[in-house]
Amino acid sequence: MRVIIASLFGVMAMGGAAAACPSALLAGPSIALSANSIASPTAFGVMAGGDQELANCGLGMLGFGRFRSAPDYTLNLSGMAGRELVLTVDSQCDPALLVNAANGQWFFDDDSNGNLNPALSMRDLALTEGVVDIWVGTFNTSGCAATLNVQAVGGGAMPQPVPVPVPVPVPVPQAVPVPVPQPMPVPVPVPATCPSLAAPGPAITMAAGQFSTPLSYFVTASGGTALRDCPGLAGGGHASMGPQFTLFLSGMEQSSLILSADTSCDSTMLVNSASGQWFFDDDSNGGLNPLVELSGAMAVNGRVDVWVGTYGGGTCDGTFTMQAVPVVAPTPPMPTPAGGCPTWNTPGQTFNLTGSDLYSADTFQTMASGSTDVSACGIPGFGFANAAPNFSFMLSGMEQYGRLEIQVTSSCDSTLLVNDATTAWHFDDDSNGALNPMLNLTNTAALNGRVDIWIGSFGGTSCPATIELETWHN
Repeated sequence: MRVIIASLFGVMAMGGAAAACPSALLAGPSIALSANSIASPTAFGVMAGGDQELANCGLGMLGFGRFRSAPDYTLNLSGMAGRELVLTVDSQCDPALLVNAANGQWFFDDDSNGNLNPALSMRDLALTEGVVDIWVGTFNTSGCAATLNVQAVGGGAMPQPVPVPVPVPVPVPQAVPVPVPQPMPVPVPVPATCPSLAAPGPAITMAAGQFSTPLSYFVTASGGTALRDCPGLAGGGHASMGPQFTLFLSGMEQSSLILSADTSCDSTMLVNSASGQWFFDDDSNGGLNPLVELSGAMAVNGRVDVWVGTYGGGTCDGTFTMQAVPVVAPTPPMPTPAGGCPTWNTPGQTFNLTGSDLYSADTFQTMASGSTDVSACGIPGFGFANAAPNFSFMLSGMEQYGRLEIQVTSSCDSTLLVNDATTAWHFDDDSNGALNPMLNLTNTAALNGRVDIWIGSFGGTSCPATIELETWHN
């Protein structure tokens, strides 16, 4: 094990800058909107700009720009089922757009709206139903007046038929009893010193490849408040109000995150993942020491807060260790045929990638298969495909490339069906040779967002297949 012992004071110096970074824990002007109220574009005035660079905030993987700490607008959206949320900015300078979706996922765009103006679209209900925070920053240090346009695109839920009224007899008025007011419940006080995300701990910014071998830091396991007195937190023992470490992680799509502590007392560990979920452990590392393992890009890509506490409430010294462990992808199982036409209602296996990530080709394993004749679904193309896509790629930074090449190799007559971020369909059968498909998508701005891919077959059979994605400048 490679162990690096870092001074806690040195690590804390890293955390100062992150405190002013864009944060979904801060609220901007809050506006409640229904999908019907923004069926037409709705404009909001804003001053584009900010003093916090994404590269200094653990968000440099999204793009480059300067933003304020608090969002410019906090939208509380409802009725977004079946709708696509479209955000655009118009200005006379070079603005940038940063969004924290309803499920906590970050999105960024710079120039997709043309004339150096940004645009973003989000289709999943998990991204749009609820609180959506929006920042309008700038690519450089200057700012300017700008307009943020918000629109819910799509038909929404099917209208219900208006029932024919049936005459009813006029009721005889009944005496209405005067309700007896119920006593107001007395709220249970929550200690002000419970673990909180309001102030980050000493910051550690890492990509998966930088700590594939264990990386350790000095830590003081600290007691404080009993977790049993803090509503919403799992586990026992005691923990301090602020985390011992705040991790800003990237490139974790193919890795699990292992966090452990080795101390001189009975220590515990409390973790708030990048998706906002709490995890707790007491003794899984042996010798009364804790260990927490997280997996999945939503849980480990982004901000992860770590508390090293104690079971009895005291303090003691030790080491905190973190490691990114590559996940070996299992052999894809034979899929169970699913009836119905291809639809994006249920996402496929999901990956978050940027255009820069794909500048070196990435490959993924799956099964080419299908149970529904695509030609009967009003979708361009032939052959058979399943209802759910094989893959759902969340793409960003695609506009700076000339094209995205998608090619398939398989042992049967496979087909390729793509639905891009604007919901446009693309299909190919044999352009890659040997009965294999290939597509070159040149409208790369339409690829920023969710792109769904189906690997089908021409004859309705199934076989193992490999899909390769690569960005090109030409």
